[in-house]
Amino acid sequence: MELRYKVAQDPKTNEVDIVIEVKEGRSGKIDDIVFHGFSASEKSQILNMVYTKKYNLFLSWITGQGIYNEEALEQDQLTIISLLQNKGYADAKVKIQIKEAPKAGKIIIEITAERGVVYHFGKISFRGNQIFSDQEVENQFLCHPGEIYSPEKLRITAQNIKDLCGRKGYIEANVQYETTLVGKEPIYNVEFSIGEGDQYKIGLVHVIGNSTTQSPVILRESLLIPGETFDSAKLKATQKRLESIGYFKNVNVYAVRAQDDVLLGENYRDVYIEVEETTTGNISLFFGFSSADDLFGGLDLTETNFNYAGIPRIFKDGLSAVRGGGEYLHARASVGAKQRSYLLSWMTPYFKDTLWRVGFEANAAESSLQSSNYKIDTIGGSLFASYPLNPLWTFGTKYRIKNNFTKISSNATPTEQEKASSGGIVSAVSSSLTFDSTDSGFKPHRGFRSFLEAEYSGIGADFYFFRFGYINAYYTPLWKRGIMKYRWDARFIVPVWFTSNPNDIPLSERFFLGGENTVRGYKAFDLGGHYPVTGDPKGGISSALLSVEYLQEVFKFLDLFVFTDAGSVSMDRFQIDTLRLSYGIGARIEMLNRVPIVLGVGFPVNPSIESEVKRFFFSMGGQF
Repeated sequence: MELRYKVAQDPKTNEVDIVIEVKEGRSGKIDDIVFHGFSASEKSQILNMVYTKKYNLFLSWITGQGIYNEEALEQDQLTIISLLQNKGYADAKVKIQIKEAPKAGKIIIEITAERGVVYHFGKISFRGNQIFSDQEVENQFLCHPGEIYSPEKLRITAQNIKDLCGRKGYIEANVQYETTLVGKEPIYNVEFSIGEGDQYKIGLVHVIGNSTTQSPVILRESLLIPGETFDSAKLKATQKRLESIGYFKNVNVYAVRAQDDVLLGENYRDVYIEVEETTTGNISLFFGFSSADDLFGGLDLTETNFNYAGIPRIFKDGLSAVRGGGEYLHARASVGAKQRSYLLSWMTPYFKDTLWRVGFEANAAESSLQSSNYKIDTIGGSLFASYPLNPLWTFGTKYRIKNNFTKISSNATPTEQEKASSGGIVSAVSSSLTFDSTDSGFKPHRGFRSFLEAEYSGIGADFYFFRFGYINAYYTPLWKRGIMKYRWDARFIVPVWFTSNPNDIPLSERFFLGGENTVRGYKAFDLGGHYPVTGDPKGGISSALLSVEYLQEVFKFLDLFVFTDAGSVSMDRFQIDTLRLSYGIGARIEMLNRVPIVLGVGFPVNPSIESEVKRFFFSMGGQF
């Protein structure tokens, strides 16, 4: 687009007229991106890497892509050149042209590659290492003689050598490399020059930039201890830990010359942890609809950097008094057509400056999800603690107490009256072991998550039973956007002592399967036995669930999936009855990361009765 203006002066009135001419030029909507000189796999790879995309009438207003952007296109050009150079085409050039599309008001972007010849690595050598052996240095190399030339491999190799030095305290090591062409051949010889420098120890650790978060909360995430030999890997890990807790917009951890170097000596370096704080509290309304619960909505409050010690000062200092302690607070009230629930929980991740995570939870709920003929009311709470044995394994323990009772309608049948007598107090203590190697807590792409729990109820309670659970999920990528998920669960209740009859186990403690979160294609909570006359589900004391799901990421906000589910619920001890099978397809949509929608259809294979079938499932929820 071009702008021009003209100034016309009127000498009699001493006034000027300004005429602005606008030349809009071609439309910025991208109709197509055409590649010349690229393979099919390279086209797919490039389209995933670059910002420039084809215009889509339905999606571009959400993603902001599909409109011509000169600066973005220039950056994309550099990205493509880098891709070709790392494939050995050191002389690669990329030409981008803008052409008018046959469709009115749209353009076509043509991307042409001039590759040149493929270069290889020739002789690779290094010098300057005195502390580290040649073998230790060679182990850091990603580039080797005869391999295809790659600037990225050279850069990573240099960084690997610096990291090797940094892990032993040589944090100011300098690594440079020089490439030399071998005559007229497409071969590069490479020589690395290593300056190890001096070994340093950690001086003082300073925290700056925090106005709300207490310094001890920040320092407990640090792996750097004054007096120890410097380790650059721990410095990077400290920065990553601080970034992951979500308290800060920016984190920068770096080393500088010690302030007291005269006293400590010149071989010390102070550490500065510089942070820029961000908001950690969130209050939101939410709403939704699901095939199980119909309409629902409520209020959700979280504070991930809570400070309970500031509660007495809240009227004096405002809400800032209860922030900065590194604790987690969550309050939630949800009201729906078929259930109501209220929750308050608190947790501190470093109890008494140890690795113990300690907290409590109070909750109350009223549910008619299992049947419209009765409601299950519960009120209770729990105390819990967990300890990370290592980065993958966590030990946990919990005590919970709950009072549950069943409300029956006034025209209840004798069978329904029997359910009402199953109310009472559950008081239980449990231990658990968790393994988690997944790459994301929100949307895993790879890894294994396993949970093993054993619980005993009978401590001053009305019900006596053991509960065992073994819950697993395994994720593995088939390719970049295709993920397989395998799930297998087994849960059992063993009635003992004064609760020897399985029918005496309260409904709120039994297992229920069916619906969008377990065995899709069946009515929610409806698998297993049913009460006579009313046909309400009994639930069970033995439960098994198997599921295989393939998920295809189509866009960042859209996933399509196909699945096979199987589930069984039984009122017999350690008894897995006939597995009820289903298969189907569905979609997960996230509109602006705030309105998650799940919809699909399941096809039951062997339902026990026709009333168990509910093929379509749908859920939607969002916050604002």
